[in-house]
Amino acid sequence: MQFTIRLLVLGLFLLPASCASPGQELSEAATAINATIADGDVLLSGGDVIDITFPNKDEWSVSVSVRPDGKASFPFLDDVEVADRTLGQLDKTLTALYKPILESPELSLNVSAWGSREVVVMGMVQSPGPVIMTGRHMTLIEAIGRAGGPHRRIALMKQVVLVRWLPESGTRKAWKIDARPETWHNSTPLFLQPRDLIYVPNKPIDDVNIWIDQYIRQMIPIPQLVPGAI
Repeated sequence: MQFTIRLLVLGLFLLPASCASPGQELSEAATAINATIADGDVLLSGGDVIDITFPNKDEWSVSVSVRPDGKASFPFLDDVEVADRTLGQLDKTLTALYKPILESPELSLNVSAWGSREVVVMGMVQSPGPVIMTGRHMTLIEAIGRAGGPHRRIALMKQVVLVRWLPESGTRKAWKIDARPETWHNSTPLFLQPRDLIYVPNKPIDDVNIWIDQYIRQMIPIPQLVPGAI
């Protein structure tokens, strides 16, 4: 009898996961999500070293480091917000800031060294928490792997949630993705960017926006990870 009850309880526990509808197909999701990486570039972050060159003012050309507070000091300017911008966005900002100083400002930017950056993997993985990005890009599958991989019996890989901060609109966006291992073969790589949050659930997530409100805004005290409102 106890064995039967245990089977019944186990069946009830597994029922929601088995009935859950899968998220967006991995390759399809990758195409849409990769397109949100502005200018096809990664976001700048603390520890990055940026070379700024002035073709007509060579003596102004310097290398500057982005501080932990996300700001950097450029010649003849007050501190400038750099973190969470792409190199192209920073170029536009600096060009506008230099207009009162240079009649026709010309400058070029290049990242000569990348600081450490990370994403966060939560939920039903072996080692939830921050995952250091190696190089400029890391894929969704790589990040889950570096978090120890999913718990095979309880991880609902067909409803993985990715939450991304979009600096251009000042909002965050979330996707529900079918990331089951059988979908990995020949799938388009889904590239992450710093501060992305990946959540591997153990039960269905019917409404991603409600989930974000409950688990991101109210339960996770890390506004620097996913600032702003959805």
